[in-house]
Amino acid sequence: MSGEMEVSMVYQGDRCSAFLDHQPINPGHALVVPNRHASNLAELDEEEGAQVFRVARRIAAALRNSGVKCEGVNISLADGEAAGQEVFHAHCQELDDYAKRNPKLGRPFADVSSGMKGEKSRWREFKSEVEREEADTGNDKAKVWAKDGAVALVSYAFQSPSGDWAHYVSYYFREDGTLAKIHAQLNTFYGNMTVIREPRKDLHDVQKTIHPPTDCY
Repeated sequence: MSGEMEVSMVYQGDRCSAFLDHQPINPGHALVVPNRHASNLAELDEEEGAQVFRVARRIAAALRNSGVKCEGVNISLADGEAAGQEVFHAHCQELDDYAKRNPKLGRPFADVSSGMKGEKSRWREFKSEVEREEADTGNDKAKVWAKDGAVALVSYAFQSPSGDWAHYVSYYFREDGTLAKIHAQLNTFYGNMTVIREPRKDLHDVQKTIHPPTDCY
């Protein structure tokens, strides 16, 4: 709610606001969030919590009366990591958008070790991505984004020498420097098909099979 991101606002009040999701599951997909930072439902006072659900009800009613095809409405709340909460007050999504809008602010790092068995990793910062590529650093690289003088997002990419898999890990940090979230994704490449695995909290894999040509990368 800092105003740094451009959003399609559908409601804004003293206690909460609502805006359209920039990656909607269906047309009309909206997010209702408290204006005051809260990582879970228990941190809201009763009136803040009540207002969030009042606004969700009003948006559901508006969808049914709009031109958007709406046969039903889901109101979802994931309260805590064990319940599947991944974005704490949209903070991690804000950092993703910040990185996309400011790709040149990402400081490139890479492992400059030879990769021989038993050798320790030696990470080094480069002035630019071009300099890193010219150094032929191999397949392990990272980018670090700082915001207001503090590290906000660190993204690592590890790829096998054969190129048949790539592992991506991102660390998201709160404004106070504490770790907000770790996201990991393993992509396995089978010819012209990519299988994406993302670990769930129950430690089982979610597998998404992507077929080329448009989605294979």
